[in-house]
Amino acid sequence: MTDITLDQRPVRRFDVARVRAMLLRPRQVFQEMTSELRATWSTPMLVLTITAILAVLVAGYLRTQSAMMGEIQLPPDWEFWTPEMQNNYMQAQQATQGPVFMYVMPMIGALTRV
Repeated sequence: MTDITLDQRPVRRFDVARVRAMLLRPRQVFQEMTSELRATWSTPMLVLTITAILAVLVAGYLRTQSAMMGEIQLPPDWEFWTPEMQNNYMQAQQATQGPVFMYVMPMIGALTRV
């Protein structure tokens, strides 16, 4: 009789220790994950979700700071617009500077992509 010894490491659905290995040796870690019988996709999805949220928060902060400094890019041919059109455009720009347009909607889009 032959004895086959298998690596009986406990498979956890959420494995924080695997995150470091995922960053250093991604091919080996993902091959191990696909060979496991149980679904272990929670850890990589959590890393992607946190990364997407952080990217949206940083981008929103930078856009808010640039808007506060007055760095609004005007559309082409701005000088030929009527004063009413320019006023409407500036009001629309101010309305889109709120937290919903800076953080919430981009975060929903990023999480949808993940």
